[in-house]
Amino acid sequence: IINDWSTKSKPDLLHFVPYTWRLTVLLKEFELITLANESNWIDCSSQHQENSHIAICGDLFDFSFDLPFDDFLPATLPLRFWIQGESVDLALFLPEVYSITTDRVLNRTSKDKHLQQGHLMLSGLQIRGHAMFSDTGRSLDQETLEYAWQLEIQLGKLSGKFTSPQLYHVITGLETLVLLITDPESKLQAPRLPPECHHGIPPLTCPESDADGKYRCPSGDDIKYRMTRVCIDAIDLYLIESGTALNLWASPLRLATCNLHGNHVKAGVTAVLPAVRLRQLICAGQQQQVSNLAATFGNM
Repeated sequence: IINDWSTKSKPDLLHFVPYTWRLTVLLKEFELITLANESNWIDCSSQHQENSHIAICGDLFDFSFDLPFDDFLPATLPLRFWIQGESVDLALFLPEVYSITTDRVLNRTSKDKHLQQGHLMLSGLQIRGHAMFSDTGRSLDQETLEYAWQLEIQLGKLSGKFTSPQLYHVITGLETLVLLITDPESKLQAPRLPPECHHGIPPLTCPESDADGKYRCPSGDDIKYRMTRVCIDAIDLYLIESGTALNLWASPLRLATCNLHGNHVKAGVTAVLPAVRLRQLICAGQQQQVSNLAATFGNM
């Protein structure tokens, strides 16, 4: 097949022989690890490499497809792919894993030494992405237009216990993470190409643009529909200290945002939080007291 595709001779109908290539990739008890950095950037330093990895492992993976060459120089070539997997898992490895630091701010008694170590646990994580493409009005030398992108993040139960200093470290770490994600200096700059509208031509030459320049045909990225949904099954967190604990319970949490919310509102956010429960537990000697503060909210 490599010799057929790499030959420099012109196709000849007299020597054409119909044939079909059947290709199959079969993996059993496999583990595939690949880099997943932004813009295909790879850290090749010898120490403290900041590379993210995605691992795909499972018991069976079957990827098969046919390349039919039954016609001489066809205009289009239909391809059908067969993908089958059994017990396939997807894991994301980050260069640094954030863990709650040890609380050594306060001098605690021996019976409260267990408060020095906190924990956070997430029972499950699932990320789904769905892109929509269209080739309407596109020539063969143009890229297919991506007109919609939907992202869904499903989280399980978030539980944990921590003290006030540990909570401060968690918030500080999250602020740093958000800053690194949103900071434009941390992103690789792609080479600047001439701007094109969603028809694949310069906006000034597009027939959809006004001649006086008041309206320019937008680019594909400007009119792309974006929707993000985040679902959390439950939040069960304990803020503890010597002799007292504050428990926050919220379930479930649904959050959705999109850039085309309605006819009159472009961007919008929808949040659903049916119930929130806040409890305070106090231990004074041999007596234990529980103070409940429950609040119920409707759809926001």
